[in-house]
Amino acid sequence: MIAARYRSDETLRAFCQTVVPVAGLLAVTGRTMRQNEYAALAKLAALAPERLDALLLTVDRFVDTDAVADPPAAVRAALLDRFGLFGLRLSTTLIRQGVGDASTLAAELVQRSGLVELREVLASQFTQRRDVLKARSALIALDLVLRREPRPAAARLAVEVERILAGAHEFAELRLLSDLRGRVLKPPKEQAREAERLIGGEGGAAHQRLGLPPEAGPGELRAAALDRLTAWRRRAESPLTNRTMANAARVVVRSCEGILAGLPTSPVGDRSNNRS
Repeated sequence: MIAARYRSDETLRAFCQTVVPVAGLLAVTGRTMRQNEYAALAKLAALAPERLDALLLTVDRFVDTDAVADPPAAVRAALLDRFGLFGLRLSTTLIRQGVGDASTLAAELVQRSGLVELREVLASQFTQRRDVLKARSALIALDLVLRREPRPAAARLAVEVERILAGAHEFAELRLLSDLRGRVLKPPKEQAREAERLIGGEGGAAHQRLGLPPEAGPGELRAAALDRLTAWRRRAESPLTNRTMANAARVVVRSCEGILAGLPTSPVGDRSNNRS
């Protein structure tokens, strides 16, 4: 809940891409859980609910040598070091709910740790754009050198670097994404969120840009892309739109056109493409 609140905070969005809740200890323990640890957790889960709740109330109570006889205090201390109180509470709850073996419990802990979501965020927001980010960094560094140390022989190179930085659509998307998150541009909240998504703020795949599930077919993707293209083209051409926002809308329009261009041609028998 805290991460979701931070994720929607406009001030924080100016400084970071997103906020993901991750329980690191839970993820590590889930990846390295041993059978003897599961057996000890099962013994804890078998205690009466009132007794277990009291035992897991504080660290001191949990490691108290007189708390329970089995598992012994040394084993409980080792479990606490590996799982933490949160992990112990979650693990015993899952075992009570029917998780019957170490491998299943380990998978549940990893899933609930936030590690899977973190990997998805890294893949969608950074890995997919790694080549663009590297190229942009290299071009900016080259542009800086050419400006600081101008040479007549490098004049054509400087012009070409400036042309690429200013004209490449991938770089235009990155600039617009930065302006939207940094509140340099302040469109209505819903428009801003949609623009971010369409220019790749939540991932570069077509379904991610269009806000559709991964299993969406070409017909559904094409229909959604055409709908968004029409809507943003109207915003770009509207006389009520100021120049700055019109330029931003044109970047989104170009992104929608790129989505359409990247979709495979649907077969004639694809009903999702022939509803009309």
